[in-house]
Amino acid sequence: MLRRSRILRNVGLSVAAVACAVSFLLHGDLRLMLFIGMGGMGVFLALLGLDGSVREVRASIDAAGIRVGEKVVAARHTIRAGWIERSYAGTRVHLDRGVYPDIELEAADDAEAGTLLRAVACDPSQTVVRFPSVYRFVTLAVSAGMAGQLCARELVGRDGRHASTPQFLLLFVTCCFWPLVAYGFRPREMSVGADGVLVSGFLRNRFVPYAEIESAVVESVGKLVLWTRTHDRLVSRMSGPAAEAAAELIESAITSPHSGSEAVRLQLRREGESEGDAGAWLARLRSLASLEPYRAVAFGRDALWRVVDDPGATGAERAAAAVVLGAAATPAERARLRDAAARMASPRVRVAIERVAAGAGAAGDHGDDELAMAMEALAADSAA
Repeated sequence: MLRRSRILRNVGLSVAAVACAVSFLLHGDLRLMLFIGMGGMGVFLALLGLDGSVREVRASIDAAGIRVGEKVVAARHTIRAGWIERSYAGTRVHLDRGVYPDIELEAADDAEAGTLLRAVACDPSQTVVRFPSVYRFVTLAVSAGMAGQLCARELVGRDGRHASTPQFLLLFVTCCFWPLVAYGFRPREMSVGADGVLVSGFLRNRFVPYAEIESAVVESVGKLVLWTRTHDRLVSRMSGPAAEAAAELIESAITSPHSGSEAVRLQLRREGESEGDAGAWLARLRSLASLEPYRAVAFGRDALWRVVDDPGATGAERAAAAVVLGAAATPAERARLRDAAARMASPRVRVAIERVAAGAGAAGDHGDDELAMAMEALAADSAA
């Protein structure tokens, strides 16, 4: 395992922040000298120590998580996803832990990296891989810097007069408003699942299924561009290795050979059922499970499982296949459906499959109504 120490980067950021704040309290040439001199030095130190110093430590993986000696440094439940990072330093396994510090494991090659990912149950083909955007860090830093500078200026006073409390609060809200608006509309992270790509932000999300993606290319360091079949362009910015890993995962999914599920998917689509009548659609799907063996078309349960994981399937087709499977599912198959739901980047598809895995429609619950609503929304997405 690699331990990173970013003392130099943190010192540089602190020096730059102090210089920026103090310069707004001064006047004349002294302000400019401090801002350029001390601020420039801080930025230089931050860039110099950006990667930090790396120290190798021996670690082990067990049921509890990742251990260094007897201490668990990363509990298994905190590890959200993992991906293989390839850079000039070699092959590494990058483990995303959400609000916790990320973990980096060194690997000899891609095969060993894949083994490490499977050991922590983070195989990219079995999980949703999340790549955080650089915007969330930059925008929050700008927001804090602007608010701190201008508020400090008003607290000290201008021309001997201090701002009143209402003026101070108005200034604070104004300083925070525009950076937070930018933060809300900029993407916070990109999630790559078995069904497509979800670009999520604070105020809005956009899901793009693999069937609509034409290509994924890294145009410059950290700039990942998705081109859709309708020639839309979706840009996400992240770290350089993360952008390369995300592009590789997406390209692998959209270029994977067809699973031969087209005939099955045709039978799963909403046919004679009118819009808004998802109940009739669900009833027809469940009736397929009782046919011998699925007389409507020659397919069995293996073919349905292939639809659930087929990159070319729509969200409605995946959920419909799950409904047929769930009609006569064993406990093991319901557990497999829950695992499949965890691989979905689309929240709607994930919710629909989770409801099927939980036995939606069982006597005495209202799961069928919720499932019907989820299926209706997916059908509308597919039609759009």
